[in-house]
Amino acid sequence: MFKKLLEEKLAIKHKEDFTMVHERPALKKKLLYLVVLHYVVIVANVVTFVIVLPTFVLYMGLLGIFPAITLMVVVFNLAFAHIECPATRMENELRVKLGLPKIKTFVAHYFMKRRGK
Repeated sequence: MFKKLLEEKLAIKHKEDFTMVHERPALKKKLLYLVVLHYVVIVANVVTFVIVLPTFVLYMGLLGIFPAITLMVVVFNLAFAHIECPATRMENELRVKLGLPKIKTFVAHYFMKRRGK
């Protein structure tokens, strides 16, 4: 009954999906690369948000405020909208295959919990 419930909820069909983390080094490496890539994307978004206004104003004068604010709003919306990120979805798939718990959001899991400890 438990195995059937897991197969239905997690769509796990193969026995190798139930193995432990240390038995799947290739998947563990993929998970590590994905987390690093996710960190890079988040840092790039923060840098874009901080640098775009002064850069646009410097090169375009005061009229550069309008496209800069538009770009900043788009980056802010992408960062804080409640849209499931494809990288988080891929990470959850890898975590399930490795026998690790799923995460809700990348920022809450890696940034907020570390700050709280």
